[in-house]
Amino acid sequence: MRGSPSVYSRPHHRGILLPETAQSGIARRLPGSRARTRRGSVLPEEQPQGARGWREITCITVLVLLVLALANTGLRKGGAWDPRRFNDFAAYHMSAEAALEGRLHEAYHDTRRPYQYPPTLAALIAPIGHLSYRGGLFIWVLGKALLLAWLLRALPKLITPAPRPLDVLLAFVFCYRFLDSDFANGNANLLCLGVVVAGIVLLRRGKRAAGGFVLALAACIKATPLLFLPWLLLQRRWRQAGGFCLGLVLWGAVAPVAILGSSDYQRCCSTWYEQLLAPMSPLEDRSFDEAPQGYIPGQSLRAMSHRLTLEIDASAHDDRSITINLVDGSPQLANTIYVGLALALLAVTFYTYRRRRTVGSLAELSSIFVLSAVISPLSRKAAFVALLPAAFQARVAVSNSTRHRKVLEALWWTGFACAALTAPAVVGRETATLLVSYCPATIAGVCLVAILWIAKAGEDSAEVAALEGGFGDGDGGQGDGGAGDEEQGAKGTKPDAS
Repeated sequence: MRGSPSVYSRPHHRGILLPETAQSGIARRLPGSRARTRRGSVLPEEQPQGARGWREITCITVLVLLVLALANTGLRKGGAWDPRRFNDFAAYHMSAEAALEGRLHEAYHDTRRPYQYPPTLAALIAPIGHLSYRGGLFIWVLGKALLLAWLLRALPKLITPAPRPLDVLLAFVFCYRFLDSDFANGNANLLCLGVVVAGIVLLRRGKRAAGGFVLALAACIKATPLLFLPWLLLQRRWRQAGGFCLGLVLWGAVAPVAILGSSDYQRCCSTWYEQLLAPMSPLEDRSFDEAPQGYIPGQSLRAMSHRLTLEIDASAHDDRSITINLVDGSPQLANTIYVGLALALLAVTFYTYRRRRTVGSLAELSSIFVLSAVISPLSRKAAFVALLPAAFQARVAVSNSTRHRKVLEALWWTGFACAALTAPAVVGRETATLLVSYCPATIAGVCLVAILWIAKAGEDSAEVAALEGGFGDGDGGQGDGGAGDEEQGAKGTKPDAS
């Protein structure tokens, strides 16, 4: 009745208006709930403000120093202080100059640093061609540092409950070696990551078509985010898939043709496919013929399956040959294992997020982005900067979990060791060379995705227990927390536990 106190005073759950007692029970069962703490534990808001402030300042200071260290690495390795040094940015700078002159196809054949990305990237960075190499390098590295700073601010805002400063720092350190590789080699993987996160931000704000449109730009910069399109179609998110397809046409064809010209664009697409995509396809005979003779590059699942089943060189260093094969198989067997494992990972992910939603959660979309690097035919170490959003989400899931805590912690620190503790500065050059041969980046990515799988399963079981197991005072039924975030539809924000 109006004017009288109502027991239905708190926010509803999934559109169902529940009594306060029922809401209290759900609060203890739903993931990420602050009420879901053990007796005697101290809630975050009850901790001394001074201690929290100093911890936050310390973590932010460390993050700033690490970002500056990355920028310094990018400038130093790129030759900002030594004209005799250069990295992959030389290929980007050369491609930008060639794009302005309508001869981008020649950059794919350069003997020093051939250009290996789709023509869209060269068309987008064409203005760098007006600058000198050193001037373009400064713009490139400082722009990536600013983009990384934005990512460190944007990603925590997409996660509920919000990650603690220590969680942010741990997630960043988890991916630091991949970020260092991207800066040191002057790659564009961080740019691709920034575009993907921008698309996810738009999706989470309910701008579904615009989010798909931006995700398509990432797929035109680098081919691996193309995995988002079949995923959107499987989830029946038609508006997002439509925006993605429109983006593929505009970003992938119309824009580069307008800058490069139709003739140069066609030659670029043909050369890019022949030189990069076709030799790595499991369906191509060249892949079968070439695998036994030499090194299969990268850190992806394809490289791992070939190295473990074929007697081939597993080291990227020319001065040392390492074989790690467990069996003496054939290239057909290696490719069969590779394709089978890739399909299995995708199938488990689809089953985990089988409940269709208007907009995918950060955990879901970041899992797909991680798998795009893991199952790609060619993903070098720097490509695994794609793990950053999943590392944020997984660290929060581990910190807020009460069920399966030991399993989640074991997965996290296993992935952390594979990602961060295989650097030559930590274990020595020879040991690092041996460890990297086993593709630890792929192992780290699978660990993160597994954490998100388990956390999602815990959320679903906790929600079912809360809705079906009665609405008492709720001392039991605790679920994993941290992987849930707010579902945002086109009409506004809608809290959703899963």
